[in-house]
Formats: sequence, structure tokens, C-alpha cells
Amino acid sequence: MLPVQAPTLHLQLHSRCTNRTKAKTKNEKTKNEKKEKLFVYSIVKEQLSRLGWTKKQDEPSNDTKLRDLIIALAVYSEHPDIVAKIKKLYHDKGINQPAELRGSILSGVVKHSGKKVFKELHELYPKQTNSDLKNDISSALCSTKSPELAEILLKSIKDSSWVKLQDVDKFIVHLLANKFTRATAWKWLTNNWGWIEKNFASDKSYDHYP
Repeated sequence: MLPVQAPTLHLQLHSRCTNRTKAKTKNEKTKNEKKEKLFVYSIVKEQLSRLGWTKKQDEPSNDTKLRDLIIALAVYSEHPDIVAKIKKLYHDKGINQPAELRGSILSGVVKHSGKKVFKELHELYPKQTNSDLKNDISSALCSTKSPELAEILLKSIKDSSWVKLQDVDKFIVHLLANKFTRATAWKWLTNNWGWIEKNFASDKSYDHYP
């Protein structure tokens, strides 16, 4: 079987996911989301088996690029085998993952782990000097499915020793985009709008806030 190229895979997924029947109730949305994730895994599993999780010596550049996409989609699928794999990768190497896969792995682990992993990354975030690594950790933290952990994160973004002011908007935008933390983030935003205006009203990032 010829390898599927990234653009082709995108088209397949886009066609299926954008044309699916719109859900009318919360239960239907959940059911459709599960079907969508099963469909995604059915598309990527062959390529994941072929490509593996690590770069091979002298592999084509297309395979290297495709692996990043395939693994990101596999993590999105939340298949039990994939969840077990990323948990093992994190257990073995922590944040020291390949840069191109690190974001997907860390976000996936946070989604499917408890407070321990979240708090580990929360403590590591302000200690990092590599901006790409900090971005991956911040995105992972915002991937939590726990409103309780989101509240910890929201409390932290007012602490200048934990995060720089210019990075605050990233956390808020990502938490609002996360369906599991959206209500918590919106409540925090409305309750702390005075602080937002005080610190960002004259900053270009102010346009990022709803």
C-alpha cells in the first residue's frame, strides 16, 4: 500500500468531519465525537504502524513530516493503545520528548492523567528558558479536562513569578477553547476583567480577549 501523504489525509478528514450531521443534543454530540475519533484512528493506524514513533535513519523527509501529523491525530483519537503509549513515553522521558512530537504527547498525557502530571508540568513551566518548550507545556496544561485544575492555572496567571504578562492571553484563549474548561475560564475572565483592563488595555494582546 502506498503511503498516504499529509495533504491527502487532511482532505479525507476535512471531508468527513465537516460534513457529518450536526448534533442536536449533548448526548448526540458526545456520540458523534466518539464516532469521529474512531474514524480518525481507523485512518491513521496503518500509517502509524508503518512510520513508528521515532525517526528512522535516512527516511524520506515526507515520512518525517507525516509522522508528526499521524501521531497528533492518533493522540486526538484517544484510542486506549495510544493513551497507554504516550503515558509510557512521559513516564520514561518526561518533557524530554522529540521537539516535533512533544506538544502532542504532553497534551495527551495531561488529558488522560490526574493531578500528578498536571502539577509536575505546572512546576516545570516557570523554570524553562526554551520558548518552544514553554509553549508546549502551556498548551498541555490548558488541555486538562478538569475544571478544578483549570482554576489552579487561572490563579497562577496573575502571578508574575510564574508567567510573563505577555503570555497570559495564551492561557486564557486556550482554556476558553477547551470545552471542559470553557465555563471555568469564562467565569474567571468576567470576575477578573478589571485586572485584564488594567494590565492589557493599552497592549496589542487586548484584542485577543473576547
